[in-house]
Amino acid sequence: MNNITITLKVLDVKVIEKLWILGDEILESMVGDETIVIVLMTLVKEQNEQVKALEGKMVKLRNSRIEILNGFMRL
Repeated sequence: MNNITITLKVLDVKVIEKLWILGDEILESMVGDETIVIVLMTLVKEQNEQVKALEGKMVKLRNSRIEILNGFMRL
């Protein structure tokens, strides 16, 4: 699914992998609303910093997409 716009709360943020070649981190964050909790994956340093700063706050994502990775949905 592409071009998803959703308002949700950033519940938990953790680093799952460090890309030493690029010097960037891959973050997985638990995000959700009153109906669902899903994993938000960010790959770009600027996005990672924004997500870390927003932990516990409500955010609106625009033009996002959902992918299936190892049988689990990622936003």
